[in-house]
Amino acid sequence: MSHQHSIASSAFDETLISISTQLLDSPTGTLPDVMDAVLEECRVLLGVDRISCLPNTKDIAADWRSYTVSGRNIPSIKLDLSLEIKSQYQAMIHSGVILNSATHPQLLALAKELQDQAPINHILIPIQAMGKPWGAFAAANFNTVKDFDEQFIRSSTILGNIMASSIQRLQHYQELLNQKEKVTALNKRLLEDSEEQLKIIARDLHDDIGQRLASLNLELGFINNQIEPKSQPAIMKAAADLSKITRDLQHISRHLHPAIIDKVGLYAAIESEAKKMAAHKSIALSLNLSQAILYTEEQKLHIYRISQEALSNVAKHASATKLAIVLACKENTVSLSFQDNGVGMSLEPQPMSSSLGIQSMRERADMIGAKIQFQTDQQSSGFRVTLQWPMPQKNTL
Repeated sequence: MSHQHSIASSAFDETLISISTQLLDSPTGTLPDVMDAVLEECRVLLGVDRISCLPNTKDIAADWRSYTVSGRNIPSIKLDLSLEIKSQYQAMIHSGVILNSATHPQLLALAKELQDQAPINHILIPIQAMGKPWGAFAAANFNTVKDFDEQFIRSSTILGNIMASSIQRLQHYQELLNQKEKVTALNKRLLEDSEEQLKIIARDLHDDIGQRLASLNLELGFINNQIEPKSQPAIMKAAADLSKITRDLQHISRHLHPAIIDKVGLYAAIESEAKKMAAHKSIALSLNLSQAILYTEEQKLHIYRISQEALSNVAKHASATKLAIVLACKENTVSLSFQDNGVGMSLEPQPMSSSLGIQSMRERADMIGAKIQFQTDQQSSGFRVTLQWPMPQKNTL
């Protein structure tokens, strides 16, 4: 057993600076690992066998194990605690007062039920997160002899408040991630339903209305052969207009559901779309698309839709004379970029009508585990869209 000792002021200050720096400088996503290291620093500084941060939640055992560190050969909290034991311990945490087994023997009696080995002493100290009651800082000794004096309580309160605030920060972050995942899943479902409906509409346009227009064109040709020559120009004009309508219908059908990506492949489809847009807008087009780069079946349609939106933005807003499209892979990361020399675009929040396309591209990128970046250069003008995704092991096409 170790000798009883007090916490040196200099050691406490150094540890306080150390843990504060670690917690504040660490990205929220890495906090779980950082908090384990920080808690161990606190435990060593306080000179006890086990410390825990216990939030005001119902599952005592699980929470204890989530935010706790112990020395060597210290028993773990039981997971199969009875509801009665959990309720009694939870009531003590909720009491909001310091409970020391030296003056509250009922705490030590209850602590004996929490693990297979009875502790020598135990303490619960109320702690706050961001100025609000959060739970308790718990310390227990199984092999070490140490009293929980006023200095220990003051130090533990400060350390516990810092830890509680960090845990609260992590919980808020995890809640946001969960909400983001739910929103992403909902958006994915909505987009999948929308694509399926567009596929049905496109098929109906092609198979039904398209075939009827083709039949009507044949009938006009037959009528043209039966009427007087002076009436034939009017019939021929009607036939030409009908052919144009048929081509427009085919274009709409392809836009609604790009069957071309199934027929010729994703990158050939992007190249075809880019060439049509560039020809229509008189834009000098530079293409460098590697055909060897892979993508998954799930990624295919979303990459094409993002490409469509990028090309549409160039056509509608860029006033560009040049467009470069590059597809390359570096260190197993695929990069597809669209760089124009147009007027650029403000990356500040835009009106809803102006930002829907950008938002749609971001959502589609999230759904396929890709990253998308929008860059503009106010001095040299121009706008760049870059989509990146990890190279899959094999093509699922």
